[in-house]
Amino acid sequence: MASLFERFFHRYFSGHHTPPPVMPEGDPFADDTAVAPHTAPLFRFEEFQKISQETAVPPVTTPAPARAALPPAPFQHWYPRAPVDPLFYEWLLGFPPARQAHPQEQELTNTLYELLNADPEQQTLVPRMPGIIPPLLSTLRQEQASVSQLTKLIMRDPALVGEVLLAVNNVVHHHVQKITSLDAAVLMLGEEGLRYVIAKVAFRPILNLQQGPYSRRAAPVIWAQSEKCGLACHALSSHEDDTAPFHAFLAGLLHQIGLITVFRVLDQEVRDTSVPFSLSFCLLLQVVANTLSTRIATDWGLPEDVITALREQIPGSDQSTVSTLGILLHNADLISKMRMLINQQLLRSQETILLHGLSAQEAYCYRHLDHLKLFDLNLSEPASHDTGAT
Repeated sequence: MASLFERFFHRYFSGHHTPPPVMPEGDPFADDTAVAPHTAPLFRFEEFQKISQETAVPPVTTPAPARAALPPAPFQHWYPRAPVDPLFYEWLLGFPPARQAHPQEQELTNTLYELLNADPEQQTLVPRMPGIIPPLLSTLRQEQASVSQLTKLIMRDPALVGEVLLAVNNVVHHHVQKITSLDAAVLMLGEEGLRYVIAKVAFRPILNLQQGPYSRRAAPVIWAQSEKCGLACHALSSHEDDTAPFHAFLAGLLHQIGLITVFRVLDQEVRDTSVPFSLSFCLLLQVVANTLSTRIATDWGLPEDVITALREQIPGSDQSTVSTLGILLHNADLISKMRMLINQQLLRSQETILLHGLSAQEAYCYRHLDHLKLFDLNLSEPASHDTGAT
């Protein structure tokens, strides 16, 4: 079934990528500069020697032929020395890839192709942006955004109020009494912490949507991995720019939103869920999922650097130049998958082998990912007034 993946890939991406130039056989620079034939009269060696002795003629140097500029080499991403992605997809689907194709693979391929080319406004399977996200991104762009503005956003949704209180109490339960006041929780979270809590609560229902046999199995794993990937992106991002950590967190949190959409398609279309898919179809799912994530982020109007980083995760995309966030997202995605697979004992490998090629910061992130936090709370507030009612 390798031809299935190739046909789909060229069918959808043929308009966006051109094959690399084919270098001619032999010396590639032989014809770069044509040398004109020498038309001066020929001298015998003795005559030439006599003339050269009588007249001091400076030596003539012929410039070397100019070499044609080669296209930039594609960026080489880091990959672990373990089959992380195949094991992760096996975990999501519940079975390893089969040697034979699922009888519906061609039909599903056509359905996915139609989904990629359909108008997003007419697609019921593609999730809609949570209403609280646009004003949240707006406050991020405002230099004078205040905690009170974020508090007003939280007050629109009672469930969000509960999540904010839960986020605070999960961190401070060893330090102070239980927090029941939204005002006190907001003060402790601060502007940055509120943004992360709001984003997590807003996107969780989309990424953890369980409607059928495939999404019921995959959605909890996808949400957990998205949360860890967002956390890893935040930890590895540059904190010199105020927006960079939150944008990195968004990229990590939403990079699998296309995959949950793909599983919703499988829920509706697959008739026999006991038959595994072929390896080529699993690769196809990854291409479609990453492409959908990019399209959804574009339709939602997410920050441009987030959209670019998501686009760079599509297999077969242009890798001549890759953004800093794109590299960070690629590594954080694999680090979070490795951490989850190791935790579930689905991957057995020595740590030195898994982490080969990672930086010291990335290795630290992998080892401590289960315990990293998005934000630090302001615990200097007195506890005496933190337990009042809203």
